[in-house]
Amino acid sequence: MPVQAKISRSALRRKDAGPRPTESASSPRVLEYLRQCLEQKRPIAIITGVPGSGKSMLLRRFLHYTTEGPVAYAKKLGESPHAFLESILLQFGFETFDSSLNELRNLTMVFVRHQASKGCRPVVVVEDARMVGVLSRFDIVAAFTRPDDLIEDEIREDLIRRVLFVDPATVDVSVANGIVRFVGSIGTRTEARLVEELARRLDGVVDVQNDLTWRLDDTGGV
Repeated sequence: MPVQAKISRSALRRKDAGPRPTESASSPRVLEYLRQCLEQKRPIAIITGVPGSGKSMLLRRFLHYTTEGPVAYAKKLGESPHAFLESILLQFGFETFDSSLNELRNLTMVFVRHQASKGCRPVVVVEDARMVGVLSRFDIVAAFTRPDDLIEDEIREDLIRRVLFVDPATVDVSVANGIVRFVGSIGTRTEARLVEELARRLDGVVDVQNDLTWRLDDTGGV
């Protein structure tokens, strides 16, 4: 039976993006493709097919391959990103205590980065493919995938260079597990505050440690 594999936009641009639509789920090529998605940190892999096409068997084989990381299942959650994150975090052992969507998203980022520091990658199995589109609209997928080096590049080039018009070489920026740290000297106190505020708004940022000093206090000490 036909099985279709779809992944993130970056991977879709590749000529070897995945298995052919006519390949069965039991095909070794399909399993190898899912392994590559995991190893290359591609955020989404969608397997579709009619009942009996081998999707469940494929997932069991794939999850056996990924035994080093935790696994959660998202079933019958409708189209609620909040319900999705709450469900998987509970399976990963967290208490959510009526947390907001943003709080759940930040907790997910902290958890994923902690697992990554141990060499593990959590896997979430979503039975309803419609949920993937809902999650991408709320940018929840970024909570699972955004690497520290991309965050650091965005801060250096987009925030420091293009927004503040400051030479990035004058500011020491480091990102570890989604936590940004600024060290160094910058022109004004306003700039020091602004770069922290803007960094906190970036996808994938969990917290900001601002140790910047400034040469001019343009706030009047406020």
